[in-house]
Amino acid sequence: MADYHFQWTFDLKASPEALWHLVSDTNRFNRDTGLPPMQLLGIKNRVKRVKFKIPLLRVEWDEEPFEWTYPYRFGILRRYVAGPLLEMRVDCRLERLENGGTRLDYQTWVSSRNIIGDIGIRLGIGLVAKKQFADIFNLYDRIASRGDPAYAVATGRHLSSSGHARFKALSQQLKNEGADEKVLDNLYDYLHRADNLSVQRMRPYALADIWNLPRRTVLETFLRATRAGMLDMFWDLLCPECRGVAEDFGKLSDLSSHAHCNTCQIEFNANFDQNVEVIFRPNPSVRAVDNEIEFCVGSPQRQPHIIFSMIVPPREKLPFGTMLNEGRYRLKASGLEGFQLVSAYPSGTEKRDFTVDAL
Repeated sequence: MADYHFQWTFDLKASPEALWHLVSDTNRFNRDTGLPPMQLLGIKNRVKRVKFKIPLLRVEWDEEPFEWTYPYRFGILRRYVAGPLLEMRVDCRLERLENGGTRLDYQTWVSSRNIIGDIGIRLGIGLVAKKQFADIFNLYDRIASRGDPAYAVATGRHLSSSGHARFKALSQQLKNEGADEKVLDNLYDYLHRADNLSVQRMRPYALADIWNLPRRTVLETFLRATRAGMLDMFWDLLCPECRGVAEDFGKLSDLSSHAHCNTCQIEFNANFDQNVEVIFRPNPSVRAVDNEIEFCVGSPQRQPHIIFSMIVPPREKLPFGTMLNEGRYRLKASGLEGFQLVSAYPSGTEKRDFTVDAL
């Protein structure tokens, strides 16, 4: 068994807040740097049992909850129960530079279980990952500097010749029926360019904002496209705590009124005004999508509404700094009912102390 430490520093042009949605999206980052897909096996006390979906070699680990502070830092700890590694800890920090750019510091601490682990760490992390990380972080920097959406990471074209023909035929039919031409043109470009992760859950309002088109028009066009067989519509039941998808349904009539979130370990009721969301995917005749594939089962970008999330040991103090826009925020401790409201405004105090008590 041997312990290793790697530290890489990258000076980037974009600001920490412009880079955050890309750098902290570890599901996308793991895919972009060549890691294989992962599978969630179970959750106990918020610790996730995960494995790589690869043949022959069993690599399985327990993953602590991600910790992060927008837009400056995130980290993760994995303790392996099978495979050539024993433990891995990652810490990524984004420091604002005087010129408006960012110094990104990425550190990895990893322990091997055997000689296979030693070889894999030295080659896979020490040599290969260093170059891959530099290439991906610089790509993210160019995207963030241009203000492009995350799906601009994709460089290939994803519609087959039959999918292209199917879309064009249905698009012309929809235009003849009065559907918005700009929305359909943007939708074609999106389905052709965006990667698999981006089309797993297509949210019409979010895409309308990216395309600078009226939200109502985009939603109406998506509904028309669903009736025509271009898109498929699903109903997601979201956890009120983490806002992750607890369950999804192909029909509204199948939507249950009661659900359980495995991550938060809570029971909750469906509330159409608060935690039911309509999402879309391309119909398989237009583009086949693997809706289950994932490369990280955690990630700060799975809960982008949360500004910071930290593990604080009992009777410990943990100072932190974050960046808040003006408004009201909820401070909540996992496993405890209720929350503390915090207001942020320009003339407010720069420091607050909070105490969490549990019986």
